[in-house]
Amino acid sequence: MENLKEHPLYRKHTLDTVMSSLWEFYRKKFLVLFITSFILSVTTHLLMLNFNLTELQNFTDPMEVLEIGQGGINVIDLANIYSCPFIATQDLGTVHADFSFTVNGRFDNSDLRGCNLMIV
Repeated sequence: MENLKEHPLYRKHTLDTVMSSLWEFYRKKFLVLFITSFILSVTTHLLMLNFNLTELQNFTDPMEVLEIGQGGINVIDLANIYSCPFIATQDLGTVHADFSFTVNGRFDNSDLRGCNLMIV
């Protein structure tokens, strides 16, 4: 572009002009943005139902992964892209037949973490 000052978006902006432009954009595109967001969230939810991102380790053999029963909770955190996505929490849990799980407590002599720090 040879002359930048002739561009249609070239003008001095204030907070009011920015907010009014943003409001106009959302007002015109709300339905499209809402439907896109809804479809993406439902698709992500359905895709994540196929992945088991938690697993239990056996108390006596940490290399053994349990499908159902009691053991130590391990979590796979997909948000950690550039670091270790696998977290051994030292929490005790139970996986039920419907693949829901409950947290039962902590391993003996494990470090205090998170909400456990609030217990005196």
